[in-house]
Amino acid sequence: MIQLIKFPLVRTGILSIAQQIIKYRALDQWFQTPQGMCVEEAIAQELMRFNRLVRGKNLLQLGACGDNAWMDVFKPTSSWIVSPDKSNENVDFISLMNQLPLDRNCIDIVIAPLSMEACIEKNALIDEIDRILKPMGFIIIIGINPFGLWSLAAKLGFFSCFGEKKPIIHSPLKMNRLFLQRGYRQCTLKGFWYIPPFKNKQSIKRLSFLNEVGKMLWPFPAGFYFYIAQKYEAAHPDMAIELNEKSLVKDYKSGLQPVANLSSELPLNQNEN
Repeated sequence: MIQLIKFPLVRTGILSIAQQIIKYRALDQWFQTPQGMCVEEAIAQELMRFNRLVRGKNLLQLGACGDNAWMDVFKPTSSWIVSPDKSNENVDFISLMNQLPLDRNCIDIVIAPLSMEACIEKNALIDEIDRILKPMGFIIIIGINPFGLWSLAAKLGFFSCFGEKKPIIHSPLKMNRLFLQRGYRQCTLKGFWYIPPFKNKQSIKRLSFLNEVGKMLWPFPAGFYFYIAQKYEAAHPDMAIELNEKSLVKDYKSGLQPVANLSSELPLNQNEN
């Protein structure tokens, strides 16, 4: 049972709230463009390969992304979408990403599609994900590869999934280090989508073969990456069992004496010689 909690808005100004609303609304609108829909379909296909690895009853997605085609890939019992923007009807509840109104250790799977690129305080978002995620739960991060053409196009201003705002691109290796510091274990880190950031749907379909060629040989890295990690926590028993050393020693008195002591008392055979 998921319990919603009302947190006071602390350490968050009106500007940061407005920025989150603008970015996540623009991200949802970008996933509805031909360019975004092609990437959304590719994300759903890639996640299908991990549906046996990632299991859980409760799933939470950070931000609405078009049709959210990958929501049923892991077949969760319950799934929700949280976003600071209330314009999308698929959003289940509205909240800031760094102040989610959820109880501690209540979610099995958290999906963050391009959330790290939208969040200014990535450490605050990671800490919030760690707070709501159950032990042995999974975090799935979908981000822009900082070494790919999509990252270069974003830096030059030719591409942005956040409208006029430029994405804040982080290295997947840095993401892995931040989660390792919190006790997570990496399950997979994989790049995908080798097509350049074209906006025309026909051009994207014509270059779809690059997704297969890029896995074998391609001069440029993938445009996006998957990072999946599992949360581990040290197990502490509720009750400490104290063993009594005396109870482990059994009081046992044998009527027989050791053979070494009895050997000197054995009668000698007089006819032996």
